[in-house]
Amino acid sequence: MSKLGIIVALTLSLLSGAVYADLKKIDRGSSSWPSDKGYWLIFVARDSVPGHAYVVWGIRNRKTNKWNSLFGFGKYPINSAKVAFGTIPGKIVKESTSSLNSANNGLAVGVTKQMYDYALTNTNAIRSSTVPYNLIDKSCVDFTELVARAIGLNSSEPTGLENHPQEFINKLKKSNS
Repeated sequence: MSKLGIIVALTLSLLSGAVYADLKKIDRGSSSWPSDKGYWLIFVARDSVPGHAYVVWGIRNRKTNKWNSLFGFGKYPINSAKVAFGTIPGKIVKESTSSLNSANNGLAVGVTKQMYDYALTNTNAIRSSTVPYNLIDKSCVDFTELVARAIGLNSSEPTGLENHPQEFINKLKKSNS
């Protein structure tokens, strides 16, 4: 398996027509793609305690069916605490390969280059700053939801149990087709 592991395998399987129950694909821009490139935003969650949601940006070569680029960003507390009660400093950080390997639920969205760039530009703008982190209302789920809304996906602000990464991704998948 490639260094980007299971998320690549699952996404390639999905994009090639294979069925994977926990990864849904929708199209919001493939009609604008050039003949050689496809742009993807993949909203994913991993099922750990307390869980984690993040966004993967991918550019796929449409002729070779291989990824030219694949990376993700998520929101974390700065002190790397697994659980944070109360509001503490946080950052938007690039996901590690092991984090990409652990994704097991997601929504793959084919987007226009403009949507891809817009989401990435906005993410990069907030990456340089310290941001508030709180498991209740300023968590990885809230960052993922912000990116989803930025590209026009149907999403309501996560509250209560919907703020758990798996529940949020499930609701995002149900709200978009």
